[in-house]
Amino acid sequence: MFRPILICLFLFFTPQFLSADIASEIRSAHESLIAAEEKGNSSIIYRNSRELIKACSGKNLLQIFPEDKDLFLRLDCQRIIGADHSQQGRHSQGIELLSPLVEKYSDSDAAEKAIAQKALLPLARSYSELSQIDKSISLLKNATKSLATGSPEIREAWLLLGDLYAAKGETLSAKRSWSRLTDDLNKYGEDARSRRNSSVRMALLDKPAFELGEATWFGGKKQSIRSMKGEVVLLDFWATWCGPCRMLMPGLDRLQKKYADKGLKVLGVTKPYAQGWLPDKDSNTRGQTVKGMTRDAFLQHVLEFRRRFGVSYPFVVTGKREFDNYRVGGIPMVVLIDKTGKIAWVRVGSGGEGLLDSTLERLINDK
Repeated sequence: MFRPILICLFLFFTPQFLSADIASEIRSAHESLIAAEEKGNSSIIYRNSRELIKACSGKNLLQIFPEDKDLFLRLDCQRIIGADHSQQGRHSQGIELLSPLVEKYSDSDAAEKAIAQKALLPLARSYSELSQIDKSISLLKNATKSLATGSPEIREAWLLLGDLYAAKGETLSAKRSWSRLTDDLNKYGEDARSRRNSSVRMALLDKPAFELGEATWFGGKKQSIRSMKGEVVLLDFWATWCGPCRMLMPGLDRLQKKYADKGLKVLGVTKPYAQGWLPDKDSNTRGQTVKGMTRDAFLQHVLEFRRRFGVSYPFVVTGKREFDNYRVGGIPMVVLIDKTGKIAWVRVGSGGEGLLDSTLERLINDK
């Protein structure tokens, strides 16, 4: 007679116990992440972020944390999940989670304001990747008024704001934004990555494009940059050993195929390295390192890499001088050249295709 009662009690209490266990797991993961953020250790922050996202996956946070005392925890989990959507290219989902945080809590006097500020950059990036450039600019202009000077967030905001203005062809506004980043670096402490990112853009934007020298071409007829006036040229500076470079290449190939008939030329520009990476014959995500290459061996390496990786646009093997002319300090680095032969847009790092696509469309449609 006791067995049915025990079963009923088990069924009644189990969901509550499970909910308590889930809440405890999420709370613990969030506390670990906050501690990691205070120490500024990027690898630990990333690992703890993944653990928190995993703990929250498929859960109704409002149901698990319904009380006001857990508002900060609930909203911060929402922010972290939204930022992950943005980073993974799920921009609509990211906006759905991040925009309410920014709209409701940006002007708050409570602790939740810090969450809204952290949501600003991933939200702006998602808008920009969905070609909502003006909306992203408006968001970032407000962000630069509230984010702390000297912080990584305000430096990223100035950099992205300049990129967005450049994407619209507003050169003066772009350079002003990057100059504000430089001012922040000069006043509040050096950051080599931010310094490089701002200086290369400032140096190249609106300048005449440099020639690629006595280069070796694979997959296309050798041409000078000068001879390509009237077309839009995308230079992708890369190396076979560079993982982010390889991640970017399929997207560039899609853009080449999308705009080839409208006057786009994508060129993958590299230079001789002693070390490289070659994909397996049946997969461009698996492969092996190649070491000790001479120049001739490197040329054969690039030819075989292109054949196995399967992109349609040409590869151009140039030299150190050409990399120096374009101030290449980090790869991948994308340089867009407009129909007049001037540099119209620069990006260092892999990034998404959305803003790049929007910029290309404008340049192609310009008379």
